[in-house]
Amino acid sequence: MPVVAYHTGTTSDGISPHAQIPGRTTLIMIGALAGDIIGSRFEGRRPPCAGFSFRHPRCRFTDDTVCALAVADAIMTGADFAATLRAFVHHHPDAGYGTLFRA
Repeated sequence: MPVVAYHTGTTSDGISPHAQIPGRTTLIMIGALAGDIIGSRFEGRRPPCAGFSFRHPRCRFTDDTVCALAVADAIMTGADFAATLRAFVHHHPDAGYGTLFRA
């Protein structure tokens, strides 16, 4: 099933503010997840210098990745947000959740 986003702003090409934009949400999610995974090796460290490699053995998915996927899943399936978050967190318990995080 394709993901559909609803654009609420105005565009310069005359697209209706309420037009369906198939695939845009998928691309946004892929970008957010890739950014989280690529940047995971720099968390708590100095920012990378220009030209760093996107592929590195220390890159991994994080708690942010798990929670973003859980929220997306709940939105797409109409499931309860809290129950979906708990299920995803319990399935990935070692994703680096903070000490105050409780599922």
